[in-house]
Amino acid sequence: MGAARRRAVVVAAVATAGFVFAGCGGDKQETNTVSTEVFGTGPVLDVAADPDGDLKFTEDEFEVAAGKVVVNFTNESSIPHDFCIRDSEGVDLVCSDIIVTSTTTFDIDLEPGEYTVYCSLAGHRDNGMTGTLTVKES
Repeated sequence: MGAARRRAVVVAAVATAGFVFAGCGGDKQETNTVSTEVFGTGPVLDVAADPDGDLKFTEDEFEVAAGKVVVNFTNESSIPHDFCIRDSEGVDLVCSDIIVTSTTTFDIDLEPGEYTVYCSLAGHRDNGMTGTLTVKES
């Protein structure tokens, strides 16, 4: 296993552990803005699909600092979802794995600007599983 893959596995394990412990408190966790750093990799963006299975994210506006961003996408529902980022020119930059009742993590370098985020599964975006990601100068 290469160093990059090991790092991705470690980040995913840490993110999953954080969600498990966060869920124990019973309070709703904020998921749309993050300013912490994980292992010095840059800003972290925590995103969640609606846990009740509605075709939406728990938030529809996100903000993060520019640079290498670690995205933690959680889907607690039994409906499959992914998390995609599209630039202002309509180019898809990245889509996460499709997940059900789990969390996936990926990283991406983002320049300042406004991006569209959405679930790419058939009908999900058209039914409201979309939002805006604003990337600000760091």
